[in-house]
Amino acid sequence: MFRRSNKTFLLFMIVLLVSSLIAQPVSAAITTGDSNQERLEKLLGDLGIESDELVSSNRVKNEELRPSEDTLVIKYSEAISNADHQKAGATLQKRIPTLGYDVVKVRGGMKLEQVAKKYAALDSVISVQASVPFQQLAVTDPKASSMYHLNELGIEEALKLTGDHAVTVGVIDSGLDRNHPELKHALVGEYNVLDPLKRPQIDSHGTHVAGIIAGEKGNEVGGYGVYPDADIYSIDVFNRSMFTSDFTIAEGILHAVEKDVDVINMSIGSTMPSSIIQDAIDVAVEAGIVLVAAAGNNGSTIKSYPGAYAGVINVGATDQANELAWFSSYGPALDVVAPGNQVYAPMFDVDKHSTFEEMSGTSMASPIVAGVAAMLKSKYPDLTSYEVMYILQQTATDLGAKGYDTEFGFGMVNPKGALSFDVSKLPSAGGESTSTLSFTNDKAKAEGSFKNMADKYLYRIDVREGELLQFKLEGSALYDLAIELTYEGSDEAPIVIDKVREGEIEAVLHEALMDGTIVAAVYDTNEHYRNDSTHTFTLEVERADEYLEDGLTVDSPIEINRFPFTTAKDVAGPLYLAGPEGDQDYFRFTSDEGEVVEITIPGVPGIDTAINVYFAEEFDMFYGEREELEEYMDMEDVYYDDYGPYPMYQDQSYGVGVDTQLTFETIPGMEYVVEVTTRSAFDLDPFMFMFFDMFEFGPMHGDSSHLPYQMNIRAKVLPEDEDGYPNDYDMPPYDEEWTEEEFEDYRTARQSFEKQVLDYFQLGFDLYLEEEELESIIGTARELDVNSNLDGYFQMYGDFDFFTITPEMNGLYQLNWNKANSLNPLLEVFKLNETEEGETYLTYLTQSGGYNLFTGEELDGEPVLHLGLEEGATYLVAMGNNVGYGQPSLEAYELSLSMLRENIEDAYWKNDDLTNAAKLPNYAINANLSMTGRQDVFYYKAKEDGVAGFHFENLPASQAIKSGLPENLFEDILPLILVIEDTNGDGEITGDEEQRIMPFMPMYIDEAELRGSFRVKSGAGYFIAVANDSFFSGEDTLLTPYRLQVSEIDHTRAQPQAFRAVGVNSWRTTGFLPVEHHSGKVHQTHSFTVNEPGYYTATLDIPSDLDGVIKIIDGAGQTVASADYYGKGDREYVRANLAKGTYSIVVQDTNGDTSLHPYYINIDKK
Repeated sequence: MFRRSNKTFLLFMIVLLVSSLIAQPVSAAITTGDSNQERLEKLLGDLGIESDELVSSNRVKNEELRPSEDTLVIKYSEAISNADHQKAGATLQKRIPTLGYDVVKVRGGMKLEQVAKKYAALDSVISVQASVPFQQLAVTDPKASSMYHLNELGIEEALKLTGDHAVTVGVIDSGLDRNHPELKHALVGEYNVLDPLKRPQIDSHGTHVAGIIAGEKGNEVGGYGVYPDADIYSIDVFNRSMFTSDFTIAEGILHAVEKDVDVINMSIGSTMPSSIIQDAIDVAVEAGIVLVAAAGNNGSTIKSYPGAYAGVINVGATDQANELAWFSSYGPALDVVAPGNQVYAPMFDVDKHSTFEEMSGTSMASPIVAGVAAMLKSKYPDLTSYEVMYILQQTATDLGAKGYDTEFGFGMVNPKGALSFDVSKLPSAGGESTSTLSFTNDKAKAEGSFKNMADKYLYRIDVREGELLQFKLEGSALYDLAIELTYEGSDEAPIVIDKVREGEIEAVLHEALMDGTIVAAVYDTNEHYRNDSTHTFTLEVERADEYLEDGLTVDSPIEINRFPFTTAKDVAGPLYLAGPEGDQDYFRFTSDEGEVVEITIPGVPGIDTAINVYFAEEFDMFYGEREELEEYMDMEDVYYDDYGPYPMYQDQSYGVGVDTQLTFETIPGMEYVVEVTTRSAFDLDPFMFMFFDMFEFGPMHGDSSHLPYQMNIRAKVLPEDEDGYPNDYDMPPYDEEWTEEEFEDYRTARQSFEKQVLDYFQLGFDLYLEEEELESIIGTARELDVNSNLDGYFQMYGDFDFFTITPEMNGLYQLNWNKANSLNPLLEVFKLNETEEGETYLTYLTQSGGYNLFTGEELDGEPVLHLGLEEGATYLVAMGNNVGYGQPSLEAYELSLSMLRENIEDAYWKNDDLTNAAKLPNYAINANLSMTGRQDVFYYKAKEDGVAGFHFENLPASQAIKSGLPENLFEDILPLILVIEDTNGDGEITGDEEQRIMPFMPMYIDEAELRGSFRVKSGAGYFIAVANDSFFSGEDTLLTPYRLQVSEIDHTRAQPQAFRAVGVNSWRTTGFLPVEHHSGKVHQTHSFTVNEPGYYTATLDIPSDLDGVIKIIDGAGQTVASADYYGKGDREYVRANLAKGTYSIVVQDTNGDTSLHPYYINIDKK
């Protein structure tokens, strides 16, 4: 029941996950698959049209970002010889001796993993890592033209407090427009890392970033940068590619160090760390350079590098309302925030070249902070990078929860506050504090607090080889702590324990590798601190000579004779999961009445617990009659050698320290074996069978722990299923021993059903229903009335319950349901329809739930769904449990329906298909898409051959309409418009007319206005379908009003109009640009007479789909002044000293285009 449009994205997330487990590759950012074709096909299907091929859309498609498959980055302690490179199967591509790295390319025919293992075996090699790709972190969204961040941050006042010292900012990014009027004054040097013989390749991203930092002030063009006096050194690491590599960025950082820059900005990111970049950052920090980076555009707590590295100021983005921008990453790695949504700044356009535009992303927030850091360095050039970071953190304007929080970090960067900070009060830098842990009865405890930036506590522990140390580290809720273990005087690489996020407990059971002294370092991974000593930690260490055993083996399980059962009360002594390769404990019970059983294991710090449940007979076969088992299972010996018996049920809860839960139905009289283990069940997850051959994986051994675990079991006999669905696989009676063939038949039937359930959850319920099955479901579905409640259970794996709704009036309705630990209902809503032949079919409308577009994480929304429903129609609601791919639950669900508002429809609400298309008048109409999952269809009849234009725009809803309703119902419609030509004008689409389809959609995913045009023929008709692209807008039910205008272009409209006075020394005119293929020209000329010499300013306001150019030409035909600085819909202005005489004011679009709407020219004498 997940949103079907997300299936491509989910597959991509799984590929990334498994790739990272196999070879540790890294992706720079997660991109979504393009759903436009699928969305268009659905809209056509709703209209009853089949189309073999659609015109490709104009939405931006993101190239899929993948890790390198043939390049390794190798850190060495001693230089690697060419002979060793040859033996490993790779060719040296680049050596970076400053950091001690070689970059190699795997030779053809060799596998990356094989080559990596050969390098890892060399004594001189410290680490081997696949090259990490990076990308620019901007989300382009041009809409307006105000530089709101200058006002928001008080930049004008802050500039009065800056110093006189020259400051150079290194912009590690794509190349910038060196001829841009806002930047040519600032550029002092440039370097192309990927192609040093070439200059940096001019690009939009680097231009925008540099312009935010240092756009020129006072030149009468555009706005200005945060610190216009900064010098810019451009370091191009992309060479006009979408992606780059970690070693290229590392070289860029080293080049910036070589050029002695003061500040480095990196509006780039990857979700995976890279040691070569981290080492380069350490070099830059040591050199006193301030490093600033974008926090990432994941819209989640997923860390983005290099921003998340220690020593880097990590910057999140806010919007115009000082809320966290929808795309901004957040979490404990965040330091400060700055405006990053729709930031207007210099831009490079491939066609227009130097221009201005809005862009959005943490890429835009980072250079704002870099500019403020440059301000500080201009006043206090000797500040270290940590001192600058401290000042920015301490002077930030608090946002969100009081004080530091993980959404805004320390708050909004405050330039004036930073420049007013008394640097004489800077605290001493944090440092290392070393002590020796003292043990009593093999236990030790240490406590501390992080008062200063970069504080680190070191604890020395003398150990013997093979001795076991259980570490447990607990800290304050907002901070992410880690432990690093090193052996004094040894070349062993440090062991870092950083498995969980902020506020959670880090733990590890470590077996000493040698006699000697371990140094356990406790630190904040983000170097955060609290002056008030509230950032505290507690470290506990316990020694042991051998792994703690609880004796729960295959041969000595605990027999469970009653429920509820809890190990805390029903088992003598603590239980542990400890062993050299993890551990397994066993329990057995027999089902009395076919109970549904729920097993819960509270999270154990440091380990990932798993639950597997087996049929006892089959389990005993494995440990007894092995040959007989293999024969009937038709499995190779290697499978059982690696994996053990195959569980009938397994949990799908993955994560260190998280609660593990499994709920399953049982067969009366059947005996079961419960296995609690730290061996990963990843290879047994049914979802993974959709993508991977399980035999390619070996067993995944788990970690161990000397922290005890607890298991709780409860069981209940649930009432019979409310609607009898599903009935594809039945629980057989168990009154005698099953044969091996019966086990196999049962397993085959269940696995087939598991796949069907997965298809339902991932791709949509309606896609897999036969007509007979649908009729059966409708017949047994329960009727849900307004202001009524229905309850029930999910009694078995893959249980779906169904409900019908038949509204008595049009309106906005609300579905509510409950949630619990083992209960997370997902709902999918359909409308029942009937063909002319009487066949019933479903039309998908909407569903609950969803996923973060960037991370694939499930959105944990409120259990509520809003529906615009039609009087007299019948709707089907399908509900399943989204826990463990459809596990049953002991918790009863409750589902209710209520009405929020009557008569929400517009005047055209019945026009949801071609048959009921509403005639479109020759003026703009207002409408809405309030009926869930439906489109509006209009019909336009052309008057003559020519061109028609359309304009769609969202309108603000009145307060009366919004009153008492949720805000999300009034978000912008993301328009998707289809124009379908009815060639013969008979009001029907038949034959070849089904292929005469023209799709239109915005260029960017949150652009709420849409303009377009199409050729029309006299006598032909045109169906115009308007829908909301809910995949990107995130809402299927919207009450947002919209305006739609469709008009044929009257070419006589292009006659120029005279200026008219609109006040003292102010004149105005308006007009339309001509259609080039009709008139043969692209410009429009207006005559203006100057009676009094002086300075005149002409401004050109144009529709949002035009990029205006304005010129003032004198009587001799000479251009006096012209302006073409800005982008589409952005006002142009030109100022000139004019003598008496008559002048021509000439306007046009940069590309010679025209629009449905007029332009306006204002002239003012100053």
